[in-house]
Amino acid sequence: MRKINAYICPALHHTITVCKDEGATSMFIKCPTCEATGKNEKAISMMGNVHQHFTPTHEWYKPTLEDWNNLNADIANKSLLSQLELHVKRGGLLFRPIK
Repeated sequence: MRKINAYICPALHHTITVCKDEGATSMFIKCPTCEATGKNEKAISMMGNVHQHFTPTHEWYKPTLEDWNNLNADIANKSLLSQLELHVKRGGLLFRPIK
């Protein structure tokens, strides 16, 4: 099931997401647009109350072994990596831009 959601920040930027896999998603994310400009704004979920025809820019996913290997290479903070692993083991999904 392809569920589309939107996150809106205080600057009114929107991030359209899709759940690639089954699992739990976050109520809040860092706004990718604000983050790109050096600001640290949180965007809040619209809880799926959006048109399902929007084109997503980001996805929620359950990491594969290859994804874990890439994350292990990219994340120097091993404590953060352990927290992500626990999050996924408990049913949480990870967030990334769609390529």
